[in-house]
Amino acid sequence: MIKMIGSVPRKVCVAVSGGKDSMAVLSFLTNNNKRDVVALYFNHGTHHGDEAEEFLTSYCKKKNITLVTGKIQRNINKGESKEAYWRDERYN
Repeated sequence: MIKMIGSVPRKVCVAVSGGKDSMAVLSFLTNNNKRDVVALYFNHGTHHGDEAEEFLTSYCKKKNITLVTGKIQRNINKGESKEAYWRDERYN
């Protein structure tokens, strides 16, 4: 990531899951306060999704990072795959 730092814009949105990789990127980009970073999170309606959203809400509040969240809004249709359902909901 250090080599790409020159190409990262001043304003950037980062999709985060609450996992190690996305949190490392978020931390790296907000480390020196030279960027306007917005964290994006999509809750898939799972138990882990709710836990991750709580963690990210707390983390971003503590670090003064704007967090934008989305969440599943409809029930899965019979015969629809979870992957297709989650993809459609994220893009909606």
